[in-house]
Amino acid sequence: MRFRALVLTAAAVGAILAGPVLGQETEPIRTGPEVEPLFVRAIIYPTWSLSRYDYNNDLDLVEIRTYVELRSKSQSGPLLQDARVEINGVNLEFKEDHFERRIRVPVDDLPESLILRILTDDERAVSSEYPIPDWLVIESPRPALIEAGRELKAAWGFRGRGFPVNVRAYDFKSGDLILKRDHVNESAVTIPLVELPSGTILRVYTVGSWFFKKYLQGPGLARGSEITVMPWSQVFLRIR
Repeated sequence: MRFRALVLTAAAVGAILAGPVLGQETEPIRTGPEVEPLFVRAIIYPTWSLSRYDYNNDLDLVEIRTYVELRSKSQSGPLLQDARVEINGVNLEFKEDHFERRIRVPVDDLPESLILRILTDDERAVSSEYPIPDWLVIESPRPALIEAGRELKAAWGFRGRGFPVNVRAYDFKSGDLILKRDHVNESAVTIPLVELPSGTILRVYTVGSWFFKKYLQGPGLARGSEITVMPWSQVFLRIR
């Protein structure tokens, strides 16, 4: 996993030229170590979960799930982990090879934009703001016990103008796929439920069928730096 018009800044170290000395070539004298550009790859998921892992758990859990990879020089440069990385003022935590955080947001006050701020130990800085393209939410079914072998209608909506989505339904434990539809422009599909064993957990999710991506450009940013935003929604049901 890895990540629109944005405002970007970066700290830089200037060079001061020494005064000319007779008979010698002048050399630039730097005031500090040379500053290397930052490579940033961020992927952000505006997430709307009707439940997690079981029916009636964490109803309407709305989060901004964020993952940021930070390197020096380029996407193949050394990994940076000693940095302060924020989304909407909340610090991300470093995990293995990236920064991440799940940030809960209130259902009745959904943020309309994302502000990413990065500050390294040597004071290299990035600040960018990107509008959330939309919030996607599955409206039905709600988390519930359902009968095996009956069709199930899955419907979704948006908090803005909307976009085509990919839809999946599958057995959450085995991974067996029940429905796969891509680039759906309608707002609902019918899931043909086969005879699933009692206790089967069915996961249904929708996600934008294309990436909302922006390449980040500006002083102090390495080529290829990018931010991707992917709205999605999910619900879990259990077979009686």
